[in-house]
Amino acid sequence: EIVNKSSLLRERALQSLVQEIAAFDHDQSDEMLLLTRGRELGYDLKPPRITFVIDLFQFNHITSEIHHQALKMDSPEIYIQSLKINIESKIKSIFSNNQDITVSLGSDKYVVFHMLDGEIDDEDIPEMIKKKCKLLIAVLKELGIDASIGIGTIGSNLTALNESYHAAWRALRIGKKMTNHPDIFYIKDFILE
Repeated sequence: EIVNKSSLLRERALQSLVQEIAAFDHDQSDEMLLLTRGRELGYDLKPPRITFVIDLFQFNHITSEIHHQALKMDSPEIYIQSLKINIESKIKSIFSNNQDITVSLGSDKYVVFHMLDGEIDDEDIPEMIKKKCKLLIAVLKELGIDASIGIGTIGSNLTALNESYHAAWRALRIGKKMTNHPDIFYIKDFILE
């Protein structure tokens, strides 16, 4: 119970941190305060990161199916909870740097602030991140779950990380309007000349 409580508190603190990054405004917000909040949770928010938004395809449909078949199983709620834990652990296994921030938003969406390795050239970054996304989609497919992923821009500071977060959501929105099947949507692929 104590372990559960402390991990729940940490999860809430991380969700709050992600919301603060999403709402960060250089003119209005206190950058030092946010950096300190990150440090308290064990994250250095200064190195460059890229944002991924993972949207589980028809997850609500999957959970309603589980509830529909509830007569055959002991506890559908526990099954759904263990499925969510499994999904999150799969995401964390792909984005496994201890500085990667992974947070669930609602029951079917996840945000990842993936810290970029300083040794990777800028030209190689799109290829590397798409490779990670393809791997994640394959791993989730093994669980019987399809996902769409929105990829933002590179955030080299808090203002740019805020922009990266919103760009990832934009990429996901645009991508889902363009196609009705799960896919990887990178914001840079949607930028017009």
